[in-house]
Amino acid sequence: MIQNLGEELKMRRMTIGLSRQEAYKKFRVPLAFIAAIEDGRTEDLPPPIYARGFIKTYCEALGAAPDSVVNAYEESLHKPVRGFSLRRVSQRVDRPAWFDDAVMWAAIVGIVIAGWISYTVVVRPGTPDNASRVQAETVELPITDPFAAP
Repeated sequence: MIQNLGEELKMRRMTIGLSRQEAYKKFRVPLAFIAAIEDGRTEDLPPPIYARGFIKTYCEALGAAPDSVVNAYEESLHKPVRGFSLRRVSQRVDRPAWFDDAVMWAAIVGIVIAGWISYTVVVRPGTPDNASRVQAETVELPITDPFAAP
């Protein structure tokens, strides 16, 4: 379906008398995407949000109705490409159901132990207040005048 519409767009472009290069310059749709639209190669188009805009711009520039081409493009997105189909990946069945919970609880216990060790090393709750502080005293130094005669 998209290929037939792409051929129609190609015929419209040729009827106007534009090459792909001229259409690229005039409509600001990348040359590779013009070729992909006209040849019906949807796998060569950018992500769908951008492809819809390029298709719409190109169709409007050629005087074609963009809705039918965009709809055909969206239908082609839902078909498997070259025998490839998307399937949901199931959870691994080789580990027991309780495994995820055990990992979560092990992580929580590890974080609590790391916090407790950090607290006891930094704060030292078992030592008196004076033992963990730096003792500083003032020292009086004699003042001598460096410019005084000896």
